[in-house]
Amino acid sequence: SSFADGRFTGKLGLGISSPAYKLHISSSDEKTIQFDRTGQETYRLTHGTSGLFFTKPNSVGLAYGVTQDGDFDTFDASGDRIIRSDASTGNVGIGLLSPQFKVHISGSTDLLWLQGSGAPQLRMTDNSATSDGDTFALIDFAGMDHAGSSAVFNRISNVMVDNTQGTTDSRLTIHNQVAGTLTEVLSVASGKVGIGHSNPDVKLQVMGNTTVSGSE
Repeated sequence: SSFADGRFTGKLGLGISSPAYKLHISSSDEKTIQFDRTGQETYRLTHGTSGLFFTKPNSVGLAYGVTQDGDFDTFDASGDRIIRSDASTGNVGIGLLSPQFKVHISGSTDLLWLQGSGAPQLRMTDNSATSDGDTFALIDFAGMDHAGSSAVFNRISNVMVDNTQGTTDSRLTIHNQVAGTLTEVLSVASGKVGIGHSNPDVKLQVMGNTTVSGSE
């Protein structure tokens, strides 16, 4: 090791006598590095028992960091983990630590608000090849049944009717729970509407008894 032109060409060890890297820090506690700047905030890099984390400005409270399992966590003002990027699955959880979907949000109210200007869009795209009869997107409205099990109570889905180039037809369906079974009750297919009928042949086709009432 040597100094030349103000440069240190060897390895520097802090708390260790035989450093293996250019800067090698070994400590018996979590207080690893502190960053100060005159007139500015103080930050700390802390190596705790569960990972490596940055603290919030002028605080020992954790802000974000990497766990021992490689997950990336973000913390709120109370020190609770609020966002986790799960290294083993690639899923992201907001409000929970074991996300089961690519983006999994858990909370009590106001979970998702999409805001924009110039006709903002919410788009779901199935990039796989779609054949006739395939469901290529759906939205489930689920909850807990009387036995405490998760159940789908309503569903909106999209089905490919005819995937022929230039003459493509699709079907939008609404499902309800009917006597314990998730049942298609409304279908809009190829410009026709079916109630109780998934493949209407005319503009409005109803399967079952109907009542029409009203006044002028």
